[in-house]
Amino acid sequence: AIALVLIGAWLCAECDSLWALCAARAISGLGAGIMTTAVNVTLVRFGPLDNGKLAATLATLAMILGLAFGPVLSGMALQLNLYPASLPFWSIMALVTIAALGVLALWPRRALQTHTAAHTAQASLREGLRGIGRPFHLCAWSVFFSWSFTACVFVIGPGAAEQQLGL
Repeated sequence: AIALVLIGAWLCAECDSLWALCAARAISGLGAGIMTTAVNVTLVRFGPLDNGKLAATLATLAMILGLAFGPVLSGMALQLNLYPASLPFWSIMALVTIAALGVLALWPRRALQTHTAAHTAQASLREGLRGIGRPFHLCAWSVFFSWSFTACVFVIGPGAAEQQLGL
């Protein structure tokens, strides 16, 4: 999934035709979909024993914030006229690579279940966040950055349509 996100981002940063952009978007969408599915399952596995409630909440939060981060990143590049068609994608590639390296370096050998069901039923969000550990956060950041890439495409789309198609 990470490789597909990286390939899609690289193609978006480097391509200059409508068909290449469509192919890049399809590849990145496939990568983001696979990553979202795999990470959501992993978040439940490494999260507290609360039937996945905290995992679902944080996975959704990571996705929504990732969708917000992409337009901010693209908008800054556009506003500063700093390689607006490629810099957001190169930035996302760097962030996805860092997240992937973090996952590889810190991945646990077994699931971490530190709470009892009775304890997590009464735990606050803050208490739950303390007990979920690094794997949970790494997965959430991975989803965040892959969805940020998707949102970059949303921002750049109108400009690309104007430049490529004269719309």
